[in-house]
Amino acid sequence: MACLLVCKGIMKKKTIIEKTLGIKGDYQYKALRSHNYLQANWHANKLLALEELINLYQPEAVLDLGAGSGNFELKFYKKIKRVVAVDYNEDALNFLRKKMKEASIRNVKTYLLDLVNLPKNNKHGKFDMIIMVDVAEHLRRKDFVKIISAFKKLLNKDGKVVIITPNYQSLWPIIEKAIDAFTQIPHLEDMQHITKFTPANLKQMFISEGFRQVNFSTFNNFSFMFPSKILSSYFCGLELKMAFPWGNLIEAVFEIEL
Repeated sequence: MACLLVCKGIMKKKTIIEKTLGIKGDYQYKALRSHNYLQANWHANKLLALEELINLYQPEAVLDLGAGSGNFELKFYKKIKRVVAVDYNEDALNFLRKKMKEASIRNVKTYLLDLVNLPKNNKHGKFDMIIMVDVAEHLRRKDFVKIISAFKKLLNKDGKVVIITPNYQSLWPIIEKAIDAFTQIPHLEDMQHITKFTPANLKQMFISEGFRQVNFSTFNNFSFMFPSKILSSYFCGLELKMAFPWGNLIEAVFEIEL
């Protein structure tokens, strides 16, 4: 509640791009369960990539920045002691709160906050892992750099930052243009996706703020194209292990350089 009071004035002035484009609060939840297997696999494979990192690092406290409709929270709340889900879209958070109530989830807290104000709002303690899934590309570069710097105050010792974002050193730019031209999915290029990342420039941003990269991979190169979820998951796992730099989504893990 404290965070909601602090952010109330900020949120009134902020343009919620999802509302402008007609994206409902349950968008990510429904995309994961879509009858369009390409869309469903695309989102499911992100959870698979995160699950590998959860199993590897065993975090007890996770901060999810840009939680949306809560696919991460609804999938992993039993594996993590404490989760804080942050988003600037109240419609998405209200949907997540509804699903949490239905499932009697009590170890997840939700907060309404524009991420550009994260450096001014250190109210939620420290975390073993901070995740940003499909979020960094929605931020201006200078705002993202400020957020990276703020992570230092939010991480426990040996804490990790996990970034999943489209890879503009891949076929993604072509896919993005095709989505914008031929589908009903809300427009991406330059409206939702305003900062374009490659493995190299993402790594350099973190290095410049005193972090080092400890894990890197890309995925959803071809794995999401299999109609079978089992095959899609299997080949996604292979993509993650290969760690080649040309997959459509980057998964990078950083920690503070000591």
